[in-house]
Amino acid sequence: MSATPWQIGDIPGPKQAHILRPEVFPKIVKTLKRPLIVVGSRKEVSEDKDIANNVVIMAKSMNSPLVVSPSIFKNFMKFKDVKVVCMGIEDLVNHLKEKEWKGFDDRGNYDSILFVGGVYYFQSQMLSTLKHFAPHLKTFSMDRFYHPNAEFSFENMSEVRWVQEFKGMVEMIKSSSVS
Repeated sequence: MSATPWQIGDIPGPKQAHILRPEVFPKIVKTLKRPLIVVGSRKEVSEDKDIANNVVIMAKSMNSPLVVSPSIFKNFMKFKDVKVVCMGIEDLVNHLKEKEWKGFDDRGNYDSILFVGGVYYFQSQMLSTLKHFAPHLKTFSMDRFYHPNAEFSFENMSEVRWVQEFKGMVEMIKSSSVS
């Protein structure tokens, strides 16, 4: 497994992400109390309708709202059975830093944030901000690039392998939430 940042100039410091294997994540999901899924605008999410559908299935299975980047919000408007919020990621991160924030449902802050489809250099900075200023949160990067500033991250993968692994992981989450 590769624990090298996708962009070699990404110097995270001494604390780096644990590599997360997609087949292990469904077990971790059961321990998350208030997850929040954040969807970025990378082409894997914005152009592949299957990935967007799988993100929604994952959100439903985890009972999680979705925060979607404004540039791809239109792709998620058709989903009525999951809460979808259109918000800039930097605004969201500013809210998440505050322990007292009530979330989108006024039930309190979230305990874990899952990032999918973010632009690497931008998401890296958002994860760094949360790592340093929101230690009350667990952060997960579900992208095809290793993000050392997350608490848990997939390793570097090809796009084809990532799509296959992501869809398989979502199917495991879905089947474990039914049982």
